[in-house]
Parts: sequence; C-alpha cells; structure tokens
Amino acid sequence: MNLSVSTWNYLCAYAHEAKLREAIREAVADGFGVELWLAWIAEPDALNETHWQEIRQMLEGARVSLHTALGRWDEEAFNNELDMVASLGARVLVVHESTVGLKPDSGTVQTDSYRKAVECARSKGVQIALENGTSAGLLAALNTTDEIEICLDIGHANLSDEGVQHFLDTFGNKIGHVHLSDNYGQTDDHLVPGDGYIAMNDWRNLLKTLQGANFSGTMVFELNTTEPRRNAKRGREFIQYVARSIEADSR
Repeated sequence: MNLSVSTWNYLCAYAHEAKLREAIREAVADGFGVELWLAWIAEPDALNETHWQEIRQMLEGARVSLHTALGRWDEEAFNNELDMVASLGARVLVVHESTVGLKPDSGTVQTDSYRKAVECARSKGVQIALENGTSAGLLAALNTTDEIEICLDIGHANLSDEGVQHFLDTFGNKIGHVHLSDNYGQTDDHLVPGDGYIAMNDWRNLLKTLQGANFSGTMVFELNTTEPRRNAKRGREFIQYVARSIEADSR
C-alpha cells in the first residue's frame, strides 16, 4: 500500500509560514511518499529549477508525485511542470480538467489543447492523472484518448450526486492515483479519513476495487489540518484498519 502526504497539508496548517523542506523531511521520516503541491505560495522560489536537484536528493527512496499549479491551459507552463516531474524521478502529474483545456464538468472536450497536453506528457515519460469532477467530464476525456489515468478524489466523489460507488464502478480499472480525505457531505472539508460522513462501506469498496484492479499507484492524504504530521499518521492508521478488516473477512 503506497501512501503519500500532500505538501498542501502544510500550507493549510501554516499558510505563508510553511516550509517546503520541513514538510518533505517529516513526510519521508514518517515513511510516506510525497506529493508536491506546485502552487507553493509560502516560498515563491522554493520550486524553481535551480532547486530541483536538491529536492530530488531529499526525496530519494520515497514515492513522488506532483500536483499542478495551473488552472487553465498554458503550454509553456505545463511543459515546465512536466520537466519537473521527470527531473525529480517522479511519474505522475495530477491535473484538473481546466489544466489541460477541458471545460470543467461539462462533458465536452476542447480537443486541440487536451491532445497537446497528452502528447507533451507522453514525450517526457510522464503520466497525466485527471482528477474527478463529474463522471461525464472524465468519460469525455477518456473517450478522446485513454492515455490518461484517473485520480480518484474520494472526497469529491462523496460530494457528487453520483456517489463514491458510481465512480468505483465506472472507472475502477482506470484509477491510477487516489486522493484521500473525508467530509460531512456538504463541502470539501478535507478531513482525516474516518472523521467525516463517508461510509465505512465506501472506504472498504475503495480498497477492494483497487485490489481487484491490481492498483500499483499512490494514495495521497490531502488534509486541511492544523497538525499535518499527526493527522497523516491518523489517516494511515485508518486506512490500515480498513485493509485489515477486509483481510479478516476473506479468511
């Protein structure tokens, strides 16, 4: 089970006082991988190309993914993010629909920019993981090209009218990346898994679906918390508890 921590958690906790290197050190020391949140507003120069080698050394031995800072299609900026993914020895860049020129949640595709994004990623050996809005948007993207993977954000799925199980049933074999958080069913609270209203059956079915699809990707804790280190560990304990309960049922 590959579990990572998003550095976004540290922005939530410390805002402009957040320290990227401290976030990386803590996550790696606690046995997590790291998802670098590229909109790192606390230290505007921390992710500049001049620091990539240092960051790669800090992340040595850890699983690494990156989350885009882009909210619209910008070919030059997108290619720079892809270059960073490759330079850090990572594989996955998580994007939103708008990042690659899709119309958010509309079920329609702006083909030129989207295909260009996929081509750029392929040329640099990077896998795009498209984070879920509605299932219509994801299906439209997959129908245009199936080279992408789905980043299933279970919190987003819980807030949708379709529900978690619908996303698992529809995209199970295309899920290559997962964002883990909980909520109360009204807003994207980014609570520690198990602290909100996502049903235990949904958590169990998430892990069962991933197991059935031979999932080898990463599950990333995205938590809006004042205690990012402690609550990442709590999240891991919960996911491990769910996994143990599934294993016990299979005996």
